[in-house]
Amino acid sequence: MSYCPNCGTENEVGAKFCSNCATKLDFQVRAEPTRRVISKPLILGAVALILILLVVLVILPRGLGIYGTYEMENFPAYFTEIKRDGTFSQTMWGMRIDGRWEREGNRLTFIVPGLPTSSGTIEGNRIIADDGSVWIKRR
Repeated sequence: MSYCPNCGTENEVGAKFCSNCATKLDFQVRAEPTRRVISKPLILGAVALILILLVVLVILPRGLGIYGTYEMENFPAYFTEIKRDGTFSQTMWGMRIDGRWEREGNRLTFIVPGLPTSSGTIEGNRIIADDGSVWIKRR
């Protein structure tokens, strides 16, 4: 088959003019245009990259690694449990307080209805509260 260099229409071998646009054809036979094929490894690589970006942009900012129980450095009987669902429980003086927490960067804010909020900075396996107390994650 012969293809028109102007419009790409397929014409009979030996045709002098394009059957679609009437452009003069030369007598050279050209191969059919090839379709670009995307390889499976390329597709799998793109999917893997998207999944990695999803983990980095969605899961990590939500606090991966900060969940668990923290003890107050000077009073190990005082502890705070930070839960994945955005809530926490704090036990001090034998009394338990429940609330919710929010994270912005390396800052945590603890919210208990009816009480002042408290905040702290995450530093590795520690939370340094704004009041100066240090909470260390249990292993």
